[in-house]
Amino acid sequence: MIKSYQLTKMEKKKIPLYLQLIALDYIQEPINRQTGINFHQWFMCSGGVGELILDGKRSIIHPGDGFFIAAHTPHIYRGIEGDFILNTIGFNGNIAQKLLMTLGISESGVYRCNNIDTYIDKVRQMENLARKELPIP
Repeated sequence: MIKSYQLTKMEKKKIPLYLQLIALDYIQEPINRQTGINFHQWFMCSGGVGELILDGKRSIIHPGDGFFIAAHTPHIYRGIEGDFILNTIGFNGNIAQKLLMTLGISESGVYRCNNIDTYIDKVRQMENLARKELPIP
């Protein structure tokens, strides 16, 4: 399941951090974005094996690995063994950079995560909240 969210420019100005994309247990097709995408993305692999190419550097992604791609960063990712299953959030906003720094995420790349189940549970909770379509102040 993959779901994207569109906000107006006015809505984006009112919200310091907003969700652009959620994908749960998504069998990922190959992606090649030469100019990146206009929001930050965090991925958690829950199946298969994939590769991530950033700045010409290739990283192998296994179940339990997470990776971050900053907005506007050229990137390639694709499965190389079995179904490459990703759980993804895409986000942006005025406080996104500060939040990332607080979490110790200073650049695009692979980050090892201790508990994939907790991450997937939190993404499911975000997806449930987003489905309610709460009004924007």
